[in-house]
Amino acid sequence: MKRVFGLLGALALALLPVLIARPALSGEIKVGLMCPLTGKWASEGQDMKNIVSLLVDETNARGGINGDTVRLVVEDDAGDPRTAALAAQKLASAGVVAVIGTYGSAVTEASQNILDESGLVQIGTG
Repeated sequence: MKRVFGLLGALALALLPVLIARPALSGEIKVGLMCPLTGKWASEGQDMKNIVSLLVDETNARGGINGDTVRLVVEDDAGDPRTAALAAQKLASAGVVAVIGTYGSAVTEASQNILDESGLVQIGTG
């Protein structure tokens, strides 16, 4: 399970330079992570957060993306569709360029329209 999250997280970060079609203004690229940090899938969500945080740290240690630092913005969706919709709205308002997650099809469905309407790419993990 952790290997799958690691591969998905690596893929997501590898795709970010392709997804980012904006000039570097602040020197920082915000990436959203939606995952269940509480609720019945909290263990999987903690794994997701730890793995993606590690990948962000490794990316920044290598100079970031095109010289910009990557900052992870994490929202807990609690594995619940209603909470996921709120988390998606928060991430869309936070100025992220893409969102990694979430975990579970019902939770992903609850967030995908919000992220799509905001013009954000969502890379689902499960």
